[in-house]
Amino acid sequence: KSYIKKGYKLVAIWEIKKIWKNSPNLLLAEMYNFVYRKANKQKRLKAIKKLYDINPGHFISSLAVGKLALRIQEFNEAREYLKLSLSKFNSSSAYFLMARLEKLQNKNQEKRQVCSAAKPSKKQNACWDTDIL
Repeated sequence: KSYIKKGYKLVAIWEIKKIWKNSPNLLLAEMYNFVYRKANKQKRLKAIKKLYDINPGHFISSLAVGKLALRIQEFNEAREYLKLSLSKFNSSSAYFLMARLEKLQNKNQEKRQVCSAAKPSKKQNACWDTDIL
């Protein structure tokens, strides 16, 4: 974390990848994501998938990708990686994220139904102004 604070992002990325190879941890994934915090959603997802590729056999790797995909609202991607994580190891955090995913997808579908049933007004559509995360 001190490398990130000092601005040595490339060194931080290198160190995180080196540690990730032997023992993946969600805190490492969060720090790795923090380095890419200013990048767009697709670049962040691509970066965390590179971290996944280093140690694809560990359930934490797929859990980290699923968690980030859920955070950036890539629901199909999140479902794929969370199921993969659960197939490797039954963890409570993966089940919690799957439940959160189902809740967010249902909320999104309900919002679409309400907005499609409502008459369009001249004002900006209030249904799409709120953020669900």
